Amino acid sequence: GLITSMLVSRSRDQVITRMEKSKDIQVWNVSDGVQRVSAPARLTDAVTEFQLTSDNSIAFVKCLKCHDIGVIDMRNGNLLQLLTYDAVVQDFAVSPDGNWVLVSGSPRLHGTAFKLWNLNEGRVVLETGDVDGYCVGMHFLPAIIMVSQKDRSLRAPYSVSIIQFTNVEFHEHVTTETSVENIKQKPFVTYSDLYLIISSALNSDVGGGYSQPCLHIFQIDNEMRMSTWDARNMNFQEHLLDILEVRPCRQQNDNIIAAVFSCIDHRQETSEKTNFDSN
Repeated sequence: GLITSMLVSRSRDQVITRMEKSKDIQVWNVSDGVQRVSAPARLTDAVTEFQLTSDNSIAFVKCLKCHDIGVIDMRNGNLLQLLTYDAVVQDFAVSPDGNWVLVSGSPRLHGTAFKLWNLNEGRVVLETGDVDGYCVGMHFLPAIIMVSQKDRSLRAPYSVSIIQFTNVEFHEHVTTETSVENIKQKPFVTYSDLYLIISSALNSDVGGGYSQPCLHIFQIDNEMRMSTWDARNMNFQEHLLDILEVRPCRQQNDNIIAAVFSCIDHRQETSEKTNFDSN
C-alpha cells in the first residue's frame, strides 16, 4: 500500500509507518532485520494520526470518525486499552511520559469539549470547554497545551492554556486570552519546547477564505507573550501569497521552523498589464 506517514524512533531501532486507508500501523524493528509488527485489527477504521511517548515505548492512535484513542505497546503491537470519548475525536495530545492524554471533540454535554485522562488511574480527571479545539503536545516538558474558543462564531478569539503535570497531579495554568481569530493548521511547539507556533491569517471571510497570512509565536516560558510575523516584517510583502504549511525543524538550538510559501505570480501580473496597455 501507499505509505502516508512515517516516524523514526529516537531511542529505539524502530520505524513506524501508516498506510493509506489502513486500520493498522506498522512497527519495523530495524535491529531485527526489518521485521514488521502490525497493530491489531481492533481499530475500527483507517488510522489518521499516531503519536509516541518520548521513549517511543507506547503509541497512541486515532482513527477516522472514531470515538476512541487506541493505546498500543510498541514492543509487540498489542492494544493495551481504548480511551473512549462520547463523540468523534477531533484532536488529541499525549504527555511525553504517556501518563496523560488530552482529547477534544464536539461535545454532547456542556463543559465536556476537552477531556483529560490520567492513564495511571485509568479515568478522566478533567472536563472543560464548550467548543472543540486543539491539543498540543510537548517534546520533553511534562505539559500539554490547550487552544480553544468560547464559541464557534467567525470572529471568536482563541485562548491558550497550559496543563502541567507533577507525578499524579495536574495544574491548569491561567488561560491566556489572545487576539488570534483564525487557525489554518494544527498548532505545534518547537523541539526546544520554548515556542508555540500558530499559522493564521489576519483576515477571513464567511466562505472560508483567508488573506494576510501570518504566524503567531508564543513564548511558553514568558507568560505566553505573543509576537506576530506577516509579510511586512518578514520583508516579503511583494511576493507572499499564502503560508501553506509550517513545521518544526531539528537544528542546533531546536528553535527553527520551516514554512512552505506560495508566491504571487508577477509574470502573470506583467502579462495582464501589458495586454491592458495594448488596448
